[in-house]
Parts: sequence; C-alpha cells; structure tokens
Amino acid sequence: MDRLYKKGFIVKDGGEWFIGKSGKEYLNSNNLKSFESPFVKGAKKDLLIMFDVPEECRHYRNWLRKQLKEFGYVMVQQSVWAGPSPLPKEFKDYIKKLKLQKNIRTFKLARAFSTK
Repeated sequence: MDRLYKKGFIVKDGGEWFIGKSGKEYLNSNNLKSFESPFVKGAKKDLLIMFDVPEECRHYRNWLRKQLKEFGYVMVQQSVWAGPSPLPKEFKDYIKKLKLQKNIRTFKLARAFSTK
C-alpha cells in the first residue's frame, strides 16, 4: 500500500482509499484500442515514423511501439520506425483522439527502407 501511495496509484481522503491519477492512467493504458494490420507480410517499408512521447505518457509510447510492430514496422532507432504506408485512417484518428499527433512525425521515403 505504501508503494502504491507514494507512486500516486492510490490516495487517502478522510480515512478512505481511492484510485489516484497514476492509478487511473495505468488502468486506462490497458484499455487502449488495438488495430489489425492492413498490410501484407513483407510489404515495402516506404514510410518513416519518428516520435517523442513524454515519459509521463510512456503507456502511450509502449502502445505505439506495439502497434507499429503489428503493422510490420521495424525499429531503425529507439523512436524511429520504418514500415508500409499509408497508415490506416482509423489509426490516425485514434492518434488524434489520444492527443499524440503533435508528438509524431511521418516522412514518405523516396526508396523503400531495407534492413539488409
């Protein structure tokens, strides 16, 4: 209980315990939408995605990495990924809903990215 309290997962108010801000964020992070990949396996990787999601939103960052892997993207550097395009409209709309669009940049590549 002490650790949960110190991390803000729970708060005490008048002798009663409640879920705190960090606790709510943690619970919501497990409810993020998942998208099926619309791309065929081995599709050319002609889109570069760069993102900088703040540490306090790491659950969004982890979700984004997982989703990019699902779409067949490969990590070039820690927050730089290459994969097929175009990203699904529903996915881009969800990014906007999460208010992450200002943290993500996409670049169409002239040539497909190769890991070889």
